[in-house]
Order: sequence, then structure tokens, then C-alpha cells
Amino acid sequence: MKKKILSLAIAALMALPLAIFASAATVTADAGAKMEVPTEPQTISTPVYYVSYQKTSGVQSSDTNAGTSADTLLATWGGTLPMLPSGGTVVIPGKGYVGTSYTFPMLGGPVTITAFDPQTNTKYEGTAEVAPDVEGDAYKNGTQIGMFMIYADCVMTIEGEYIFDDITLLERNQAGTSKISVGLGGKLVIKDNVQIVKMTDAPENIILNVDMGGCAFLHAVGFEKYTGTGTIVIDKALYESDAVTDEQFAEFYGTVIDTEGNVLRGKFVPTKDEPAETTAAPVETTEAPVATTEAPAETTAAPVETTEAPAATTKAPAATTAAPTAPAADGGANVGVIVGIIAAVVVVAVVVVVIVKKKKAE
Repeated sequence: MKKKILSLAIAALMALPLAIFASAATVTADAGAKMEVPTEPQTISTPVYYVSYQKTSGVQSSDTNAGTSADTLLATWGGTLPMLPSGGTVVIPGKGYVGTSYTFPMLGGPVTITAFDPQTNTKYEGTAEVAPDVEGDAYKNGTQIGMFMIYADCVMTIEGEYIFDDITLLERNQAGTSKISVGLGGKLVIKDNVQIVKMTDAPENIILNVDMGGCAFLHAVGFEKYTGTGTIVIDKALYESDAVTDEQFAEFYGTVIDTEGNVLRGKFVPTKDEPAETTAAPVETTEAPVATTEAPAETTAAPVETTEAPAATTKAPAATTAAPTAPAADGGANVGVIVGIIAAVVVVAVVVVVIVKKKKAE
């Protein structure tokens, strides 16, 4: 009989650490916890180079030109980006054109692409399209000066740090929707003075994709939709405005945070249109651990029911059941540990009383 009582006591004591650990598991990140915000690239003023497609600015461009002024334009991105090994600014006096799927590489610093000439304080501006004279006819291309565009359904991949500032991103959609994709290690900044527009005949605007390990900083919106598994940092007021919809993010499986690091959208965060009460990720994650703490409490009661002194042992379950409920109320692991220790002392005391009574009976 002594061996049986000792076995029951040991089983009860072994169950207590499980209850303690289960209570500790309910401790999660605070609902107001913030993520670390990636560092946003900043514009480097110099050096300044100029690039445009063919004679769209009125000057014939060529990669044999110096590229240091609007009169000596470079012709391609492959001829321009190597001129900025440590970063700088690229000005587009004509059309900024990407004619095929192309990767903007990692350089030694961020590159700003703009339609504003910092050397002459000139803003290059044109028209996106020309309306037809006869209703029903197709729209025609405008001058598109000072605009950045990608041909057809081609993809421009960002592997370095690139900033679009004071420029128009244009979707012409001649043969499919174009895409900007931020790759692993890449950072893309869309300044608040950037316009993202499409021609009337284009069914969709540019698509923005952000892969895991990539980050896009949005101070302006207008992309058709967002895809990928990376990180998007967006001004909170902009995200909550009518300019952003849940449908646009339906295919984005990454994390959206504001400039302070607050999670606006992510794996455990519902869409912004759902009630605020259901948006906290920790609330969802704590429910499962709280439920699991009930199991140790029930298992500790079973050995007590088999003891020969019910009157003396009925107080033990009352003490042990308090352990899981206290952490659930205030979310602290320390309370669970203290109550668990008290429960252990109560169980040991009960076992000693039973043994003493047994000896007296003999």
C-alpha cells in the first residue's frame, strides 16, 4: 500500500511541471508589440546621369554619350546603372523605358529615378495618351515624357535599392500587364509625389510583387494589386484610406506594417475590414495553450480519486485547478509557477498525512 501511495504522489508531482509549462506557453507577444522597421533608402544627390529612350526628349540618346546632362543622354539602363557604382540619381527627360524583362542590380548605394532635374530645377512632364477623335477608336500614346514604363508583360526585378521620386509610372498594357518585382535583398521606395497610372485601353495597372527578403516602402499607391511574401511598409493613414482595398492584397501573403512597425496585415492579422476586436494576433494564439492547461488539471484529479482518504484529499484538486486559470487571466508565467509550487507542497502534505494515518492504523 505504501508503494501505491508513493506512486500516486510521484504521478501528481510529475503532472505539476506540465501544468506550469502549459501556463507559461500562454505568454505571447503583447498585442501592441512592434516589428523592427527596415531602413528606408534615402536619395543620394550625386552623381546625376540622364537616360531616355531614343529621341523621345528631342535628343538622340546613345550609350556612347557622356550622360551627364539632358543634351548627352544615355540610351539604356545597361549603359546607365554602371555609371553609378555607389548610387546616385537618374533623370528621365524623355521616356524611361524598360523594353524587356530586366534586373536592376545591387549597387554600392541607392539609386533615385526621377523626372525632376536637380541641376536645372526642371520637371519633365508630358501626356500619357491622346483621346481619339472618333468615339470608340483606340487611344493613342501621348508624349509620355518624364514617365517610366515597362513593355508588355515584362518584369523589372529590383535586387538593389531604388527610389522612384517625382515621376509617373505608366502602364500602357499593349500586350499584357507589366510587373515590378522586389527580389531577395531588394528595396523599393515609392515617394508620395509619384503617380501610378494606366492608359484608358489598359484593363489593369502595374502589378507590384515583393518576394520574401524584399521590402517595398509605399508613400503613394495605385498598383493594380500586390503579390508575394515579403514586407511592405506603408503610411498607416494611406493604408486605411479608400485608395487601398483588401482585394488589392488578396494575393499578398507577406507582412504589411506601418512606418512605426505596427502590423497592419499579416499571417495572423485579419483584413482591415473585420472588427477591431478580432484583429489581435496574440488573442488567437493564446486560446490553444489555455485550453491545453485543462488537461493537466484533469489528470491530477484522477490519482486523488483513487486514494483512501477522500475527505483529506478533496482540497488538492481545488488548489491545482487554480494554477491554469490564474495565468489565463493576467497572461503571466510567474503566477503559474508560484501556484504550481504551492500545489506541489499541498500534494506532498496530503501524502505525508495519509502515510502517518496508515502507520497509526497498523
